[in-house]
Amino acid sequence: ANVIPVQDSKNVPNLFNLPGMLANNRSDIQLIEGDVAVPVHTGRTVYTPSPKWPNGIVPFEFDGPFTDEQKNIIIGAMTTISQNTNNCIRFVSRANNPVWLRIHSGQG
Repeated sequence: ANVIPVQDSKNVPNLFNLPGMLANNRSDIQLIEGDVAVPVHTGRTVYTPSPKWPNGIVPFEFDGPFTDEQKNIIIGAMTTISQNTNNCIRFVSRANNPVWLRIHSGQG
């Protein structure tokens, strides 16, 4: 499996000042890089042999209370990712996609 080393997220600032983002209160998951929920038994590596985002299209939806400003910041970051990858990665609002990115406001 290809593994990218990541920095521990103990001192990552809470840029969005979202509730519950200062601590992980769940025992069944660990947070990698401060925002990626991974089951405890997988350790720091998560590997899936099949591509989750065919053709680089990443469907997403917001889950929970985000202000318009917070949504705009997140969408702006997605736009930057798309531009910096020459649109090899594109984010689209989820319709009925079976696999999608859920942007969760809150814990876990």
